[in-house]
Amino acid sequence: MGTIKTTNIEPIADNGTVTLGSSGDTFALASGVTQTIAVNTPTFFANLSSNQNISNDTQTKIVFDSEQFDVGNVYNPSTARYTPAYAGKSYITTTIRSATGTDFNTFQMKFKKNGSELAIVAARNENNDSIVLSGVFTHDADDYFEVFIYQESGGTIAINGGSVFVTFFSAYKIIE
Repeated sequence: MGTIKTTNIEPIADNGTVTLGSSGDTFALASGVTQTIAVNTPTFFANLSSNQNISNDTQTKIVFDSEQFDVGNVYNPSTARYTPAYAGKSYITTTIRSATGTDFNTFQMKFKKNGSELAIVAARNENNDSIVLSGVFTHDADDYFEVFIYQESGGTIAINGGSVFVTFFSAYKIIE
């Protein structure tokens, strides 16, 4: 095979398609070549800007109200929902830290998809505990994901928010 050198490839017709390769082909980038297409988008990162109180024995949605970035406009801080806007898979992660020195019997974090529980992680009998929940989840374009906390301490605890990102929610597209 020979080498084709050019500075621009365009379709013959306006708004046409240019196809490179066939099904199953692999395109390799030479050493030193950089990719300019953002392949893991949409993506977002949101955090809790100030402490949020969580009542005892109550499931509470965490309102990650401060977006650090949102490529694709997929996170809504007013509803605290991630809506992927494409059918496929996303890597979704969240970390939450309790801000009080209160011991608690149960501290659970949950991902909900369209209002139904999807994944749960729990910690017990610790104060100022951080809890992490991550995974790859399949979804449709209009599905939405939220983060909820449940705690049993006998009183209200605070979830740590502020300028240091100890409580955050983030996701990006998984390329299949």
